[in-house]
Amino acid sequence: KTSSAAVAKAARVLALLREGLAGREARACADEEGYVAITKLMRIKTELQRETYGSTRTIITAVESQACGGVCLDVGHRRLRRQSAEELVRAVAEREVEASPQAEIPLAELLAAPDLSDCLKDVADPRKLVQSALAHNQSAVALRASQVVRRPRDMHLRHNVEELLSDQHLAHDSRLRSKLQESGGSAVPLTWIC
Repeated sequence: KTSSAAVAKAARVLALLREGLAGREARACADEEGYVAITKLMRIKTELQRETYGSTRTIITAVESQACGGVCLDVGHRRLRRQSAEELVRAVAEREVEASPQAEIPLAELLAAPDLSDCLKDVADPRKLVQSALAHNQSAVALRASQVVRRPRDMHLRHNVEELLSDQHLAHDSRLRSKLQESGGSAVPLTWIC
């Protein structure tokens, strides 16, 4: 269980990250995917370095602890970017459905979520944004009529395995890459992936 001090620190770190990523300097040094190296961002936003005592691990932990924090890590955990509106909608929807005892929530409840208020305030049709975000194959939840529900587990599992076996992930995961080469690239035991 996370202490309230750790949660408060993570919130402060995320706020500094959002500020830093929104700044002109960070946008200028962002790569083509919109990512900025964590170490570069710490030099740009000196308060971030003071808050984390220069630890990139503290930043990574803060981002991973709050999927709805407005910041995304790359696969290698070396770069950061601002979370898109659709990514934020998916993260909030997944969190809310997971917290619900029925594993579903009304669409109206999601649209009223405080974490989405800034994201949805300037959108002409918030329902359309939510529909588009939840239709994405990375979403663990889906829209059924006016309810947000969990996607079937097999679809979610398939997506996760496809992501693990993608060229982008394999470029960073030398262990799995070597296991695939050992197997001849045809089949991999599920235990290697888990």
